[in-house]
Amino acid sequence: MSGINTTLRVRYDFLDAFFVRLGFVYDQQIAGGDDSFKLTSNALLINSLANSMDPVASLAGQKVTQEWTYGYWAIPVTVGINVPVTEKFNLYAGIGLTYYSGYWQLKIKAPQGYMIGDYNGDHNPTATSADLDLAVAGKEKVKFEASGIGINWTVGASVVVYQDISLFI
Repeated sequence: MSGINTTLRVRYDFLDAFFVRLGFVYDQQIAGGDDSFKLTSNALLINSLANSMDPVASLAGQKVTQEWTYGYWAIPVTVGINVPVTEKFNLYAGIGLTYYSGYWQLKIKAPQGYMIGDYNGDHNPTATSADLDLAVAGKEKVKFEASGIGINWTVGASVVVYQDISLFI
């Protein structure tokens, strides 16, 4: 899975020794994240032994597909100090807060009988043939989302390239 990260930051220096930096970060998947596999009789035998069932031969050769995605954005605010080394070279350090919001998601498509649960409502912890008969082809989507505030920090060096333009490392 490959993603793209875009960042925009604005920095304001004040009192000859301090700075405030505000940013926006956006990260999202742009490629990959797709996966598929075929079920084999060995995998079905292991699954069936774990569930105390007979092997389900009709699933051999069937395909399971998965799609993974993610994305997030953040707004960091940092306050720090500049330590001049030469006229054009500074060391800097800062600490701040970041608000972030993001998600991670999985979609799966599986053949009938691959995902077995208590479909007949008998509350039997061991899947039965009645459960298998009622199981339909699985098509699920799970999405986890999170947001909050966290601490950020930065340490680095900057060099003046042109008046009011600096390169930050």
